[in-house]
Amino acid sequence: MIVLISGWSLITFVSLLIVVVLTSGIYFQRESSLLGNMIFMPGAVASFWMLFEALTLLSSHRSEAIFWATGWFLGFLLYQPALLFYFASFDEDRPTKQRRITAVVDLFFVIAGITYFIFMVRTTTLKATENSLTITPAGFLPKPNYHFSWYILYFVLRITVQLRKMGKQLFANVSSAQWRRILWFPLTVACMALLLTDYLSMCGLPLLPIGQVASAAFFFLLFAGVRYRFFFRPSARFAADEILQTMPDPLLVCDTEGHIQVINNAFCEVFDYRPEEIIGKNLFFTENRENRRVVLEAVREEQINGLERILYDRNGNPVHTSLSLSWLHDRDKARAGAIVAVQDIRNYHHALDRLEDLYRRTEAMVQERTKELQETNLALKSEIASRRQAQERLHHAAYHDSLTGLPNREMFTERLQLVFSKYMHRNGAAFALLYIDLDRFKMINDSLGHLSGDMVLQETAVRLGNCLRDVDTIGRMGGDEFVVLMEDIGESRAVIAAAERIIESMKTPFCICIENRVHEISTSASVGITIANPRYINAEEMLRDADLALYRAKELGKNCYEIFNEDIQAGALAHMDIERGLRNALQHDEFELHYQPIINLATKSLAGFEALIRWHHPEKGLLPPASFIPVAEESDLIVEIDRWVLQRSCSEFSQWHKSLSSFQNLPSVSINISARHLAAGRKLIEDIKETLKQSGLSPETLIIEITESAIIKSMDTAKTILNQIKGLGVGLHLDDFGEGYSSVNLLRNVPFDAMKIDRAYVTGMKRENPGSRLLRTIVELGHSMDKSVIAEGIEDPGEATLLESFHCEHGQGFLFSKPIKSEDIGSYMEQFLI
Repeated sequence: MIVLISGWSLITFVSLLIVVVLTSGIYFQRESSLLGNMIFMPGAVASFWMLFEALTLLSSHRSEAIFWATGWFLGFLLYQPALLFYFASFDEDRPTKQRRITAVVDLFFVIAGITYFIFMVRTTTLKATENSLTITPAGFLPKPNYHFSWYILYFVLRITVQLRKMGKQLFANVSSAQWRRILWFPLTVACMALLLTDYLSMCGLPLLPIGQVASAAFFFLLFAGVRYRFFFRPSARFAADEILQTMPDPLLVCDTEGHIQVINNAFCEVFDYRPEEIIGKNLFFTENRENRRVVLEAVREEQINGLERILYDRNGNPVHTSLSLSWLHDRDKARAGAIVAVQDIRNYHHALDRLEDLYRRTEAMVQERTKELQETNLALKSEIASRRQAQERLHHAAYHDSLTGLPNREMFTERLQLVFSKYMHRNGAAFALLYIDLDRFKMINDSLGHLSGDMVLQETAVRLGNCLRDVDTIGRMGGDEFVVLMEDIGESRAVIAAAERIIESMKTPFCICIENRVHEISTSASVGITIANPRYINAEEMLRDADLALYRAKELGKNCYEIFNEDIQAGALAHMDIERGLRNALQHDEFELHYQPIINLATKSLAGFEALIRWHHPEKGLLPPASFIPVAEESDLIVEIDRWVLQRSCSEFSQWHKSLSSFQNLPSVSINISARHLAAGRKLIEDIKETLKQSGLSPETLIIEITESAIIKSMDTAKTILNQIKGLGVGLHLDDFGEGYSSVNLLRNVPFDAMKIDRAYVTGMKRENPGSRLLRTIVELGHSMDKSVIAEGIEDPGEATLLESFHCEHGQGFLFSKPIKSEDIGSYMEQFLI
C-alpha cells in the first residue's frame, strides 16, 4: 500500500513538473507574465506539496517523517492562496477598488499564516508527532494542524466565493458546443471538495484513499483548466488563419512596428507576391518613404479607418487601396499587433473617374439648364411684371377716365356709396355733391374739333383740382360733365364757396395750341349742388338731384350754381310726367294738328299753312307745343313726334288738294323738323320719301322748316342733308331768323327758298319805331340773298302795312287767322275761292 500511495504522489509530482515546463514555454511564446504566473504558482506549489507527501510516506523513521511533514505543511499553507490566485485569474472583470482591498486582505492572511508557521517551527510545536503526523497501517501520513484552522477557513471561504463568481462567468452565454466548459467546472469543484477530506486528519480521521484520488483528479483538472483557458489560443490562431484565407479582400496581420506576420490568399492575388516574400517585411514596403511615414504614424495614432493610399504590386504597378486597422491586445491589454484590411478600390477609382466625368457633364448640363431657367425666369418675371402692369393699366382704365385721369363713373359711384353708407349707418360727417357741366362745350367741338375739346376737358380737370381740397374726390361722368364729392364739409357755406371758385376759374379763357396756332376759348360752367340729408335712401338719389340742380342752373341762364330744393324736384317730376305722357300720347293718338295760314301780303291770297301740333292731355286738356316740345326735344320722342306730324299733315293735305283741284295755286304745308331729326341724316330723308310716296302729296307743296340752332350744331352734316332734301323737290325755309345766330353765311351756303323773321322783330313794330330800320334791313338782306321773306306774329294791320312797304312777301299771325283745326281747313280755303 505504501508503495502504491508513494508512486501515485510521485506521478502527480512529475505531472505537475510537466505543467511547470509547459508554463515556461507558453510564457516565452505568449509573452504574458499573467499567463505564466497563473500556471506556475499553483503547479509548482502543488508539485512540491505532493513531493513532500511522498517523501513522508516513504520515511522509515519518525524523525525523518516529521521533517518531510513540516515541508509538506508549508506547501499545504502556500497551496491555498496559490489556488485562490488560480481561480481569480479566470475573472474577466476590470479591477475595482473593492478587488484591490480584497487582494490586500488576502496578502495579509498569507503573511500571517507563514509568520505563524515559522513561529510554530521555532517553538517545536510542529515537531510533535501528534501535531504533524497521522500514523496509519500504511505508514506516516502528514496532516494539517488545527492551530491553522482560521487560516484554512478563510481561504476556503474565499475560494468558495471566487468559484461562485467564476461559475457565473463561465456559464454566461454558453452554447451546447462548449460542453468542456460545462463539464470542467463542476468536476473541479467536486474534486476540490473531496480534497478537503485531508483536513479531517486534523481530527484524527484520515481518509487516505479518498484524499489521494481527489488530489490526483484535482491536479489533472487544474491542468485541463489551464489548457482550456490558454492552450485553446494557438488553435484559435489556426482557425483565425483559416478565416483570413477565405476572406475576399486582402488582409494581413502585423506587429506594432508594421512588420507583416500573416497574409491571406487575396493579398497574394492582388499584389502578385508569395507569402514568403512578404512575411517579415514592413507593412508598407514601398519606395515612397513619405507615404510609408504617413501610414505608420496613422497606425501608431490609431487613425486608420478608410485611409486611402497607393500601394505597389510585384511589378511596381500602383494599386489604389483603402486601409482599415483593428488592434490586437494581449491579456495585459497591451497592443500585440493589428489586423489590416486592404481593400482594392481600383474599380472604385475607375467608377469615381466615370462619376466625376459624368458629374462634370451633368454640371455643365445643369449650368446650361440653369442659365436657360434663369433666362426663362427673367423672361417670366418680365412677363409677370408686364402682365401686372397691364392689369394695373386695365384696372386704372376700368376705374379712371382715359382723357383726364380722373375717377370715372364706376369708381366715383363706389366711393360715393362708401361715403353714403358711412354717413347713414355710422353717423358720419355731412358731405355734398357738385355736378358740373361746361356751357356751350358742343360748340367748341363743332367749331375747333374734338382735339380742342379734349384739351379743354384736360385743363378743366386741372382747374377743378386747384379749386378743391386734397380730400375731395373729382370724377368725370362723361362728355363735359364732372362731379365732385366733398366730405366733412361742416357747413353748406364751404360748398357754395367751392362752387363759386369753380365758376370763377372757368371764366378764364382756355389757351389751346393746335397746329402751331394758339386759340383762346371762352366758356363757363354751371354747377348743381346737393347736400346729404337723412331723407335720401341711396347714393343714386343724390346724383340724380345734383343733376336736376345742374339742369335748373342751365335753365336760369348758365354760368351759375343751383342748390337742389323741393321746387327743382317738383319740376323734375313734372318733366318726367310730361315725358311719360308723351309716350302714351304717341301710343293712343292723343295729338292733333292745327294749321296757321300764311298770307301773301301784296295780294292777300292764301300761300300755305304751317302745321302746329296740339296735345289732348287726358287731364289737362288741349296743350300748346310750348308746354311739351322742350321736354320731347331732350329725348328721342321728338323724332317720333316729327314723324307723326310729317305723316299726318302730308296725308291731310293730299286729300285737301284732291278736293281743291280747281284751285290754281295749291297751298303748301310747312312742317318744323327738330335738330335731333335733322341729325338722323339718312333716316330723315327716308322718312320724307316714304311719307310723300304713301300720301301722294306733291313734293313742291311740302316745305321743311329748320331753325338756325339745329343747323349750327353740325353745319357740314346739316348742309349735306338739306341739299339732299332739296333734291327731292321739297321746299326749305329757315325758321326764326334773328332769334339765334342770324348767320349770313348760313343764308349763302344752304339752299333755303325763304327765311322766316322771328316774331320778336315784328310784334308791336311801327314805322316811327327805331326797330323798324332793323326789320327793313333783315328783309333787304333776305332779298339780297334771293330768298323770299315771311314775317311771323303779325297781329296788327299797321304791322302788315309796314311789312308790305318793306316788300316782305308773306306773313302769318293772328291778324289773318289763329291756328285752325284740320276739320275747319276746307271751309277756310273756300273763302279764297270766291
